[in-house]
Amino acid sequence: MSTPATRIATRHRGETRYFEAADIVRFWASAKYTNFRLEGEEHVVDVSLTALERSLVALGFVRIHRSDLVRLSAIVALRETRGTVEVELGDGQRARVSRRHLPGLRASLEGRRP
Repeated sequence: MSTPATRIATRHRGETRYFEAADIVRFWASAKYTNFRLEGEEHVVDVSLTALERSLVALGFVRIHRSDLVRLSAIVALRETRGTVEVELGDGQRARVSRRHLPGLRASLEGRRP
């Protein structure tokens, strides 16, 4: 069992910056990296989405797609359009929900066990 992460470290051009995981609403995979956006800036993390999922579950993060991990409390809307479902997050970001993850997400949003 992993210890819950509370801080996320990024490295860029010799600088390491630290962010509170609870301030982040979404992580997404892009190529070999994991990204997140905070205060209008995009950041890259050298940790896989799977590893983040394991360490951030205690902070309320849930997998909604193979390439997206979101903080459940940041979801403000669930939108269904032409067979596609996406979440809208409190900071305006949107992310697609896979069919596979949709039942568990709905259960979590309704306070039920997935």
